[in-house]
Amino acid sequence: PPSSNSGGMRGDRDYDRGMRFLHGRGEVVMDLKEGVCHLKASADAGHAHALFELGILCANGKGVLWDDGEFDRLMRQAANQGLASAQLGLGFRLFHGKGIPRNNIEALRWYRRAANQGLADAMNNVAMCYCDPNVLPLDHGEAAYWLRLAAPQGNLLAQFNLDAIKGAGLPPGRGTA
Repeated sequence: PPSSNSGGMRGDRDYDRGMRFLHGRGEVVMDLKEGVCHLKASADAGHAHALFELGILCANGKGVLWDDGEFDRLMRQAANQGLASAQLGLGFRLFHGKGIPRNNIEALRWYRRAANQGLADAMNNVAMCYCDPNVLPLDHGEAAYWLRLAAPQGNLLAQFNLDAIKGAGLPPGRGTA
C-alpha cells in the first residue's frame, strides 16, 4: 500500500508536534490553535495522517471552522494515499450522507479498500451492505465471509452480526465447509 507519510520528514515532524499540542502529550501543554497550525503544515506537505486528523477537526468544527467540503477534500486525499481509517471515514460519510451527498456504491468501494487492509470496522460495514437490499442484492453468505474476518479481531459488532446470521440459519458463506 502507498506510504501514509508522503509528507516526508517535515510532514512527520509537524504531524507529531500537532498531535502533541492537540492532546497535551509529553511536556507539551494542550493548545488547539498551535496543534491545528502544525497539522495544517503537515497536511500541506501531503501527510496522510495529518490530512485525516485535520478532516476530523473540520467535520467536528474543533479548532477550525466546521466545513463539510473541506472534510471531504482532506479525507479523500488521505484515503487516496491508502490510509484505511480515512477510507472507512469517507465510506461512512458517503453511506449515511453526512455533509456530502449519499452514495452507497462509492461508500462500499471505500469500505472495501479499508477492509482489504484488515480494518475490522470496514469489514463489518462491507458485510452489512450485503444485508441491505437497498445497497446490494442480498447475499448473507458474503456477509458472513466478511464478518468471519472481522469477528476474530475483537470487533463486537461483527461478532453480534455473525451470531445473528448463524442464528437465522442463513448460508455460512464462502470459504466454509
